[in-house]
This record gives sequence, C-alpha cells and structure tokens, in this order.
Amino acid sequence: MHPTDSALYAAIHAQPDEMRRLLAEGRDGAARAAALLRGRSVRLVGIGTSFHAACVGAWLLTEAGIEARAAHSFDVALYGRDLDPNAAYILISHRGTKTYSRQAGERIAALGAPCVAITAQGAPAPPVTLHLETVPNERSSAHTVSYTGALTLLALIAAELGAERVRAALPALPDIIAAVLAREDAVRACADGIAAARFVTLTGAGPNEITATEGALKLKETAYLLAEGLGVEQLLHGPLVALGPQDVLIAVRVPGPAIARLDAVCDVARAIGVRVLVAGDDPAQGPLAVPTIERLPEVLTPFVTVVPLQLLACFASGVRGTNPDSFRADDPRYRDAFARIAL
Repeated sequence: MHPTDSALYAAIHAQPDEMRRLLAEGRDGAARAAALLRGRSVRLVGIGTSFHAACVGAWLLTEAGIEARAAHSFDVALYGRDLDPNAAYILISHRGTKTYSRQAGERIAALGAPCVAITAQGAPAPPVTLHLETVPNERSSAHTVSYTGALTLLALIAAELGAERVRAALPALPDIIAAVLAREDAVRACADGIAAARFVTLTGAGPNEITATEGALKLKETAYLLAEGLGVEQLLHGPLVALGPQDVLIAVRVPGPAIARLDAVCDVARAIGVRVLVAGDDPAQGPLAVPTIERLPEVLTPFVTVVPLQLLACFASGVRGTNPDSFRADDPRYRDAFARIAL
C-alpha cells in the first residue's frame, strides 16, 4: 500500500478541519463537563494512545489550577488505583470497546463519582455522568485524529475551568497543524533514514515527554520499527549510552524551561555520532519543524508537535512496505497470535 492511500494518511490530514469543528461545536459539552469537575481533583483514565491523551489532559487541567493526574485503565480496573469517591473522572477511550477501559469505567461508576467519557462518535461508553464524542471512528488502527480530537475537548474543558492562556491560543491550532501538513514533502524525504535506523529514540520534556512516547508508538504501530519515547532527563541517565551511529534521536523541542537541557542532551548525542532530528521549534527549520509554534503556550504544543511525527510514521511505513492501518492483522502469524487475547 502506498502511504497516501492509507486511512492513516487521510486521518492525519483530517485534523485541522475536525479541530475547527470541535472548537465550534464542543463548547457546550465542555461547559457541562467543567461544571461536573469544578471543585474536585480529577483523574484522567485511558489506555494506549488514550492514556497519552489523559497525560496531556492532566497538564491542561493543571494549567486551570485543578489537581489532576493520569491513571492507566489497567491499573484502575485491576488494582483500584486512583479510585476516590471525592474525585471526578475523565475516561478516554477512542473505540469504547477495550477490556480494561470498560472495566475501569465500571469501577468508576460503582463509586458514584462524577465521570465524563470522551470517545469517538458512536462508540459505547460505560454508565457515566456525561458522554462527549470527538470524531468519526478511525479506520486505521493507528489513532491520530481521535487523539487530537480528544485533546481538543480536554483543552476546551480546561478553558472553561479558567485556563485563560489555553482559551486565548486555541483558535490558532488548526492553522498551525495545516502549516505542518503543507510541509509533508520534507517529512517524506527523511523517512528513508528513519526506516533504516537500528533504533529510534524520541525525547521531550514537560507535556512533550508524552509527545515523544506517542510518536514512538506510531512508529511501532505503523512501520514496526524499534522505537522508544523518554523524558529528556531519563534519557540522559542511562539509555543514551546504548545509542550509536546507527541510531536516530528525535528531540521534541519547544520554548520552555527545559529547552536548554534538551539542547545539551542533543549535543551529547551528536558527539556520540547519533543522527539528531528536531521536531517543533527547530532553529534549522528541518523536516519536522512546526511553523509559528512560538505562538503557543507550552501546554498546547503537544497538539502540533505530534503531527510531523504522525506523518513520519506514515511515510516510514511506506519505505518499509508495511500496512499502517492493519495492526498486522494482514500477517497470519500476528493475526493468529492476537486471536489468543482480547484487547
């Protein structure tokens, strides 16, 4: 499959329009969600890419002065982590069908605590106080537009709760994403080098530590590359010594308190011989640069820094001849193996 024929490619390119729609249509639901959450600590629950959305969501709600943290659906469902009847919950699940997303929702419902579910359109939700929908369910197994769709609703909720910097900057996001997509030929040109790497490490700081993890997940899901996402300081304290000239480091760089440390770690990696690419605020305006990212508060930059990484994963899958939509269901060995377990 040519990558531009994939459902993944179409979903990546749908993001500016879907974000504009959600910004226009999602305010009423966000206001109702904010009314449920106000005055409580908040636990955001998800699994896979939805867990990454929960992590970014915790940063967004913290910007609004809310005590918020992310919890993994598996830990909530099996271990009862972060179950507190005095807290409020946001349960994020794109398809609404995963085993531990469902069980986590059931445990939260049993508490009687306020719970907002954020899912794709038409997806089932457990018994919750409020159900908000984002975008049409994705045909690709590598979720992109549903991720940024969930982030958009979370940002609208944060704005309703008092995150004024978020409120002011939200309208700029769709145009910045469109500007990234307009540079896709530059991303395509570097896909060969990524696809041939022995190992790809992505790193970031603050809310973009999650972007690094999500970018690595997309490379694994679509191109079946060995990739890992790490916080910049965690990378420095051990993992960096495992990298060498056959490897690639992608640094998610944005203006903020960690930028000097990120640049210093990139200098160390270059001295080792690692190829370094910069996503976001790249002084060299390389293939993963995000135009006008400096217009955004740091807490909103994960909405746009993830987009060149999505494109990179899509084009790397083309180089490697993989189907970026299939989650390897087109390979009998993987299909039969995954038939043994319920996701």
